[in-house]
Amino acid sequence: VDVNSRNNLDRTALQWAAANGHCETLTILLAAKANIEAQDKYGMRAILWAAWFGHIEALRILVNNGANIHATNKQGLTVLHCAAQNNHAEVIKFILESLENYDINAVDKNEGSALHSAAEKGNMEATLQLLEGKIKVDAKDKNGQTAIHRAAANGHTEVLDKLLWQNVEVGDRDNDGKTVLHVCAENGHLKAVETTLLHQADVNAETVKENTALHLAALNGHADVVAALIAAGCNVNAQNNQGNTAVHVAAMNNHPDIIKLFVDCYADLNIGNHRNQTALHV
Repeated sequence: VDVNSRNNLDRTALQWAAANGHCETLTILLAAKANIEAQDKYGMRAILWAAWFGHIEALRILVNNGANIHATNKQGLTVLHCAAQNNHAEVIKFILESLENYDINAVDKNEGSALHSAAEKGNMEATLQLLEGKIKVDAKDKNGQTAIHRAAANGHTEVLDKLLWQNVEVGDRDNDGKTVLHVCAENGHLKAVETTLLHQADVNAETVKENTALHLAALNGHADVVAALIAAGCNVNAQNNQGNTAVHVAAMNNHPDIIKLFVDCYADLNIGNHRNQTALHV
């Protein structure tokens, strides 16, 4: 019997045993000289599967048998990323306490850390464990986004709030100049918007294209977010690099409910953009 035979996904029996936490089977396969570093079509190895599904004992067996603790898959995910993405806090604790010289700040192909992965999924337990391990909170991925941007984009308010209490700059910007408030507003996450405002976010901050959070909320038809930003005292007449106000943006994208909000708060409907068009023209 070939212990290293593969299925249609290039997975070996060792990988399946690790993914399912079958420790006795793992031990037998390793004794039979199964390839501990075999990779499937996604670059996943047994050690990564054990971390992905939260099997500490399987992970321990693989580590004790010499598995590469710094292994990554084709996306650059480490064992720590795999555990963080699936909220396995105990696995994270094991990795950080038991594996020597492990880099808690290792990044994937998008330059995101394990904290980015945890925040994006809203995994509070994993986030707390990573914070306890002193992971770098303000690290940026290749898009210039920190973990709070990831949490904000997906509306994970509790994780967002926790991260914002870690001395992270609430006005930090990504490569497009978007702050956390921009990201919350753009994606229509009202609770996240309110949380970010409680942390003293600049309601009138502008992106590279000079859009405010109000512009982005109006663009995407998020009336409740628009109302919250107006209540927070934003400049309803702010113009972007095309001279468009949020009223222009709402009109161009056919959001009459949002236009009514602007009318009710006495926004200036006569402002012209760089083409001398008012909201009525567009």
